Amino acid sequence: MLDSQERLRIVTSRIGGVAVVDLFGELGELDVPGLEKVLDSLIDEEPRHLIFDVSSTEFICAAAYAAIGRCSLEVDLVSICSTSPMAKKVLGMLGYDRVAFFAAWCEAPVGLSLSAR
Repeated sequence: MLDSQERLRIVTSRIGGVAVVDLFGELGELDVPGLEKVLDSLIDEEPRHLIFDVSSTEFICAAAYAAIGRCSLEVDLVSICSTSPMAKKVLGMLGYDRVAFFAAWCEAPVGLSLSAR
């Protein structure tokens, strides 16, 4: 849960060759440069799979979805865990069709050790 001063929290972790980005709160236009900095650092580590868990977000602007989508141009597999169809709709409209979607961690791609979450 976010405190009253915090609008957004980004938590990253690694599970072998998989990088996980958990997003909490609201991700607006002003937050995109910070998100891109985090993503650039993760991509520099050359993960084979990048997973975004946006299930705890209240809002994500189109520019943030575009930043997430651009990761699919540099990482073999990018997935989004989202309970809303909005992520898939927006990323599709932006042309990022290589991003995989799942609604819950139990649907995560095979080979990901969920016990590490």
